[in-house]
Amino acid sequence: MRARLVAEVLVGALGVAALAWAWHADLRYCERHFCTELVAYDSYQLGAAYCWRAGAALVGFLLLFIVRPRAGRWVEQRPPAARIAACGRITLALTLALVASEIGLRVLHLPRPKDKSKTIEVAIGEPNDRYGWLFTASKATVLDHAGNRKVEYAINAEHDRAPTVDAVPDHSKPSILFVGESLTAGHGLPWDETYPALVGDALGMQVVNLAVHGYGFDQQFLRLYDALPTFQHPVAIVTIFIRYMIDRMAEDTHPHLELELAGGHEPVLDPIDGFWHRSALVRAWWMTRPYRTDYPLELAAKIFRETDRLARERGATAIFLAPNQNYGSPRGDRYLLDELFTRQGLTVIDADFGYHPLQDDVHPDAPSTRRLADLVIASLRAKLAGG
Repeated sequence: MRARLVAEVLVGALGVAALAWAWHADLRYCERHFCTELVAYDSYQLGAAYCWRAGAALVGFLLLFIVRPRAGRWVEQRPPAARIAACGRITLALTLALVASEIGLRVLHLPRPKDKSKTIEVAIGEPNDRYGWLFTASKATVLDHAGNRKVEYAINAEHDRAPTVDAVPDHSKPSILFVGESLTAGHGLPWDETYPALVGDALGMQVVNLAVHGYGFDQQFLRLYDALPTFQHPVAIVTIFIRYMIDRMAEDTHPHLELELAGGHEPVLDPIDGFWHRSALVRAWWMTRPYRTDYPLELAAKIFRETDRLARERGATAIFLAPNQNYGSPRGDRYLLDELFTRQGLTVIDADFGYHPLQDDVHPDAPSTRRLADLVIASLRAKLAGG
């Protein structure tokens, strides 16, 4: 009788936990932990969010009212030795299944890594042990884009996109540093139409574009952390915020920045050659898992705080740019801006800039980029005028 009670209590507790989770998992929770880009931006994402909640409630009811009494009867009808033997067989079966899965995935060379062969970071970049990849220094490449557009990407000796290959910044001059990914790097646009170049022209100041295609927030922070000390007079640091950069931090394509990041300490990197990165089963789980923990958001918040601290230590101002690329009005990811910037006292530009993409692309076209630059120019002028 006691064994039956214990079994029913354990299964019932699981059922109650599932029901409690379903009660707690409202739309905002599901957006944060399940939805692509952390927002239910269409009917499919909205439906998926509600399905997770409904599924948890169904599991809870099944555990409480179907599985719980059956588990109790099963335990009651078997002697202790038989129960232990059954649990042992189940444990052994699960262990063997995990081992077989690991071996099978390795034999089949699965999961296959994310295909980057046709990306710009491969076309004009090279592998890098610290960042994952970096633009190849001292090289100019002309790439074809939709609409018969040919764009030159000139990379200077410091691995940064620049007007020409020979355009290396003067590290003694007042400079504005830009960090980010393809939007900041100026995907599909000639140099003089990128928003860092437009900001520099309007303010008459040297700009340094540290952005690299495909980066997450951790990679862009490392580039800033390494480059900032080399400039004698940084005036401002402009950091891009785009939602999918949060999930990029978890991709198995580069060393991961640890959450222990703190003022005055070197960033700690988790190398990609450890057991958890070599295991095919672990990599398959990370590639297919539907659930996102709070860790990426916590890390992003810390990165932005550190960016602001580094800027203030050098007498510079930190501005965070959050382009509204058809996110609605009011934008659906407003809760992220509040959590990551506003509540931390950081300056964020909620940039509703009339986004219009390039042909057959998702990156903003030249007129859109011009409007985005105007918002940055206005913010910087106000900041610099205020001292």
